[in-house]
Parts: sequence; C-alpha cells; structure tokens
Amino acid sequence: MMWFQYSVPGDSSVIWSFYNMDNDMSKMACDIDISTAYLYLTMEYVAEADPSDTGTVYYKSPQLRPDNYPDDNWVQDGGFSGFLFDIYNPDVVAADGSVYIVGESEDGDIICLYSSDEGDNFQEAIVSDDGVAETFPQVTIVGADVVCSYYRDLDLYAKVSRDGGMTWTDEIKINDDVATAVEQYGGHGIDGPYVAWTDDRNAPPTEIFFDETFKAGNPPSAPSVSGKSEIEPGASETYSFSSTDEDGDDIAEYIINWGDGNIETITGPFASGATATASHTWATRGTFIIKAKAKDATGLIGPEGQKEIKVPRARTHEYRLLDIFPDFYRLIKLIFG
Repeated sequence: MMWFQYSVPGDSSVIWSFYNMDNDMSKMACDIDISTAYLYLTMEYVAEADPSDTGTVYYKSPQLRPDNYPDDNWVQDGGFSGFLFDIYNPDVVAADGSVYIVGESEDGDIICLYSSDEGDNFQEAIVSDDGVAETFPQVTIVGADVVCSYYRDLDLYAKVSRDGGMTWTDEIKINDDVATAVEQYGGHGIDGPYVAWTDDRNAPPTEIFFDETFKAGNPPSAPSVSGKSEIEPGASETYSFSSTDEDGDDIAEYIINWGDGNIETITGPFASGATATASHTWATRGTFIIKAKAKDATGLIGPEGQKEIKVPRARTHEYRLLDIFPDFYRLIKLIFG
C-alpha cells in the first residue's frame, strides 16, 4: 500500500491510498504534477513466474481532487492508465504538463523518456552512454531545466537538459574525491538543484554528503566580432570571436552565420573571454551581416553579436581614346574639315 498526503499551508491535510500492489513490483517512484493534479507512478517489474519478463511499469492516475475537503478522502474520475517501458531502476518527475522518466537500459546506458502532453505519449533520449555501466538514475526539475544524476564506477555524475529532455549537456562529477560514492539503490537523492549521497571516503563510518548540481546560471554575452569590414570578393579573411560568461563557465562553442547561407560552429572549449578564430570567403559582392552566438559549457546560449561586411564590385579600369589622345578630335576635324 502507498500513502500520499495533500496539504494546504495553514490548513489540514488529506490522505490518499493506493492499494493492490503486486508482489512482482519494486523500486517504486512517484510524483504529482501540482498544475494538473495528475499522479505519475513508476515501478520496476519482475514476474515471479518468469524472471526474464522484466521492465518498468508506468501508471498515470486520473486527476486527483479532494472530496468534501478537508475529510480524509480523495476521489478519482476513472481508472489508471499506463504501459511497460524497457528500463530498470526508474525515477519520475512531473511539472507543468511535462513528465520525465529516467532509468537504465539493458546495455547500462541512462535513458530519459519525456512527454510534453501530460504523460500520454513519450519520446526517448539517451542521457549517457559512456560504455561503462551507469546505474540508479534520479531526475528532478530546476526551473525550466531537467537534471538527471547517476552513478558510474563509484562516482556520482549529473547532466542537464534545457530543451525538455531531447538533448543533454556534458556531465559534471558531483563527488570531489575518486570512487567514494556508495553505488546502490537509494544511495543518493536529488531535489531541485541539490543532491545528497552516501559516501565512504572516511569510512568507517559511511557519511552523507550534500552539494549543488547545475545552477540555473547565466548565458554568455553576445560575442564581439573582430576583423576587416570590407574585403574583395573571393578573398579569405579571418575573424575573431570572444564572449564572456558571468558564471565563469567555459564557452563550449560559437555558432556563426556568415550571412551568405553558410553556418559554421567553432567547437571549444574556450575559456571565458578567450578568442576563437574562423576564416570565410564571400564569393559574390554585396553587404553581409556576420551573426554569432556563444554557447557555454552548461548548454546556455547567449544573445547575438553582429558585424557588417561589405564586398564591393571588383574594380575595373576603363579608358576612352580621347582620354589617351586629348588632341585627337581636333586633328580629325582639321583633316576632314
């Protein structure tokens, strides 16, 4: 049996219970999206009759609402809906109509199943596939970001998604020692930007450590673009790009639109304030706008920096006969009268 408590500050609480938990279920996680009143539940499933029949059972409850509040009674408008995912050690979080489920694949990768339609349909993305088994993921929401933490080789790592679960940043290592995190189910917990984990660097005894994962952070500045403002058509010119990050994060890449249909990415990392260079050739005359953005190591993309480039018409030299021989006209007049 599971119990959920719904409370309002300054008021009493109501309790809601979920019965008939099957003996085949374990490693349960759940979350309630306060904005929609939907309950989301994941449980690892192993059939006692056939241990090879495994996976994660996902349930979405009907909307929960207190009946005759504040009595201890919640009602549901209908039954649970759900299906089976091929992942293990699941965790789930939900907010503002979006649902995120993380788990381990059979190959030891960390998988995220994400939904933007209140958990009715999911898409899949790989959070981490380092080639070494990664275990016991946890997931949380920080503002508009989704953060996933997981173990690998007795160390604790985290990644963040800033696009609703589709892509994930480079990982950061949480524990500041080597191979000290106690890698087990329930060995760490993540909530908002904070993570707590059991650590045996000073064992005995095993201790609990606490730290931040990814901060909300600030994007890098609009890049400055340095180089010639006027060049000949067909000539190659090198331009410099520089952006600073208020949080001191490295610049992971510069995304450059050369204004003639060509887009280029300069991949770093580059230290905040350092210069990156790239060369380009404009084949035709005209006025072009270089547009550049910087992306920092946490995945934040800053505003656009610009520079106008003029590629003039190729210069030609035209000479008239009368310019070369200024007395030619008078000579012809005298001869032919």
